[in-house]
Amino acid sequence: MLRRSFATCVMGVNPGYNSNDFEIRDPDKARRLVARLCTQAGLTQARISGGLCLYAVDRGCPIGGEPVAFIQLTDPISQEKVDNLGQLGATLGQEFVSFVTPHDQAEKISAISGENTASCIIDFGLQDLCRVAEMWQKVAAREAKSAGFHVSGTCFKVYGHVVMRLDANPRRITDMHKWKRSIGRICRQMKSSQPPRFDKGLYYNLSNS
Repeated sequence: MLRRSFATCVMGVNPGYNSNDFEIRDPDKARRLVARLCTQAGLTQARISGGLCLYAVDRGCPIGGEPVAFIQLTDPISQEKVDNLGQLGATLGQEFVSFVTPHDQAEKISAISGENTASCIIDFGLQDLCRVAEMWQKVAAREAKSAGFHVSGTCFKVYGHVVMRLDANPRRITDMHKWKRSIGRICRQMKSSQPPRFDKGLYYNLSNS
């Protein structure tokens, strides 16, 4: 469903975490804005999808998710592209920008080091994006009470299918096996038709503060 990419990045378009102040509330509007800014920043080899980022409501996530753009770089990463992603985040008022790469891209990034992480893709099929987002948010909130952490991710559409992408932030998720088990339980409760697919990579965090 998702083709090979050399880096993925969930780019926020609303500064801060106060859902009551969000100006952009439509995923497609987020996609169009980030696509235009990516072109201006020189990030022309990229697939950009509008999506909904789902994190804990008590951290400011709106009910139903925060509109974001999911960026997939389709040519090899470089330090220049990393700098461009950071600048893009700064332009959009983002305090932090995180991105994930395969391990074979690490040597091309000189200024910062990535941390080992796990990623996950879930294909929910031909469903409604907002419906899947709302259901994930409810089930993940229940799971968080027993797991001790919130399984956050981004859902977006690929060829009509609703796809969920999850990356374990190593600073928040210290037990990857427990994280994977939580995803499995959420998927079973949501009755996803496809099992989650896990992969490994490197997690990078850029600060604009």
